[in-house]
Amino acid sequence: LLDRMREFVIGAESTFTKRADLVAAGVISLDSRGNVVAGSTDEASGIPPQAPTGLTATGAMTSILVQWDAPIYPNHAYTEIFASGTDDLGAAVVVGTSTGAMFAHAVGAGQTRYYWIRFVSTGVLTGPFNATAGVEASTSDDPAWLLDVLAGEIGEDQLTSALNSRIDLVDGDSTLPGSVNERIAYVQGQVSDLLGTPDYNNGTTYAVDDVVKYSGGLYICISGTTGNLPTNTTYWTKIGDYTSLADAVAANSASISSLVTDLSAEVTDREALATQLRGAETGTDIDDVTSGLLYSEKTARSDADGALADEISALSATVDDNTADILAEATARATGDSATAELVYTLDSKTEIEDDANAYAALRNALSTMTNRARVDTEQVARTTEDGALASSITTLATTVGENTAAIEENLASIDGVRAIYTLKMDVNGVVSGFGLMSEVADGDTVTSKAILSVDQFAVIAPGRTAGTLASVPFAVLTAPQTINGYAFPAGVYIDGASINTGSIGSAQIGDAAIDTAHIADAAIVTALIDDAAITSAKIEDLAVQTAHIALGAITTAVIDDAAITTAKIGDAELTYAKIEDTLESTNYDAGVAGFRIEKSGAMEINELVARGTVQSSNYSSGSAGWSIDNDGDAEFNEGTFRGTLDVRSASSGARLEIKNNVIKVYDSSGVVRVKIGDLTA
Repeated sequence: LLDRMREFVIGAESTFTKRADLVAAGVISLDSRGNVVAGSTDEASGIPPQAPTGLTATGAMTSILVQWDAPIYPNHAYTEIFASGTDDLGAAVVVGTSTGAMFAHAVGAGQTRYYWIRFVSTGVLTGPFNATAGVEASTSDDPAWLLDVLAGEIGEDQLTSALNSRIDLVDGDSTLPGSVNERIAYVQGQVSDLLGTPDYNNGTTYAVDDVVKYSGGLYICISGTTGNLPTNTTYWTKIGDYTSLADAVAANSASISSLVTDLSAEVTDREALATQLRGAETGTDIDDVTSGLLYSEKTARSDADGALADEISALSATVDDNTADILAEATARATGDSATAELVYTLDSKTEIEDDANAYAALRNALSTMTNRARVDTEQVARTTEDGALASSITTLATTVGENTAAIEENLASIDGVRAIYTLKMDVNGVVSGFGLMSEVADGDTVTSKAILSVDQFAVIAPGRTAGTLASVPFAVLTAPQTINGYAFPAGVYIDGASINTGSIGSAQIGDAAIDTAHIADAAIVTALIDDAAITSAKIEDLAVQTAHIALGAITTAVIDDAAITTAKIGDAELTYAKIEDTLESTNYDAGVAGFRIEKSGAMEINELVARGTVQSSNYSSGSAGWSIDNDGDAEFNEGTFRGTLDVRSASSGARLEIKNNVIKVYDSSGVVRVKIGDLTA
């Protein structure tokens, strides 16, 4: 008993272990939330996190969704996401972090990024990157912008202009750009300029490209000069004799003006024209026919096995080096087994001219000579045999200027009454494009048809577009990548508006979607704004809620990193670790009367305290400082001062020690007082 009193008065060695002692010994450790975890951690052992796996990146309209496999190592804190505009890890920068397994990167439309990730542990140890090569993803270009660019390009296209304005150019006056009359006026102006070339003046200062007449010749200035005669080759170059050039241009101008009259005369007086132009050549080669002649050969032949009727007509006209030829060949042939009718037209024109349509340019280039060719071929065939029948018509138009050749071929064919084909092909410098239609009888009685376009760009536009207005392009197709207005367009279909009843989409990039009803088997959503959600069952691995209004929530387990709660009514709360920023008090707290209050300074007011464990001061050290009271009732103090009633009993009955304010009593086992110190009357 006295030993117990001594331990109570002077203190004795502590008989309990604190949590801090376990942390110091490495038996346990605390995570960032104060939770007790195993003492052996990656940080303690110095092992960094693992390399991430399963990194993918998917582009949407303006954002790229990055996903990866969830980490499986302990003490994971977050993932760092790196990005770069090129596949260069050294140039990549951190664009965000995520505590989950996905991240959305807003980059805008028409952007490409490469991505890398690495894990970071709670000890701020960084692991290796997922790989050296980045994972590429691109956002879609803005469809509205793409269609605007396409509409602008199509609206200004030569084909669009031809479809909408070609007839106007035929009838328009000279003020309409591109009209026939405007071009005629331009040529006439060029001719007038040539005929009106000024004479050389010794006192005039001439600049490069100025043209003058001097001593019957035409000269162009090659170096600025004043007072140097055109015969000085340092400053002038002779183009030619003015008289012959002027006469030639004037003759050509007169020929153009009288062309319609000449054609009318040919129509109204063909027999007279044939009489005037008839030559002595009797061959069938049009190149051998004398210039300006009409040649005709007719043949009729029959024998026991067949009959032949043949007619060849050739017309040729030549003026200087300019030639125009027409060849028509008609053949009708019949035998015992077949019949054939053929009609072939060939129109050919060849012009070797000194380009007076742009007189000054031609003169500056020393009247360089060019060869232009234009050709029209028409072949019509009708053939029948015992086994089949064929009717076809092929028309070809071709032009050649220098190294450039353009040809158009129209082919119509009907074969055996079971197949019809129509094709229109264009060949420009060896590149063939066009479209075709075909209908045929297959499998006995089934009629099938098809249409194929072979073009780089196909579009549907509204008719009647006026010049200078933007074309409406609801639908366009690019069969190959193209660069339009400096921007690279991928091959694909471009639609301004679409109404689709049923569609199957393998991959979609949607900027804004309004969906009445959606059935989604698997969804990865980075950010969701849901006005009203009814969820039967939800398993959420990582949830960050900015604002939540929950009428009734049943949460089995919640791990909240940072929560700001204005008012909380919790029926039963189990807190592993809690930090109270300000005062903690009971709802019935009344200072000095009822309830309890704990201030952040550490001051505490309570009516009663029941401690089942040990209560001790923060500076407690067994046998030297502070105080301690354990749940067995053992207490250790350095000093004790009691201002109220003191009543200490070692037991409630039997042998015991009792200490009160004015007396100390010692009882034996029978409950009889054997020692009394102090007030002996007490």
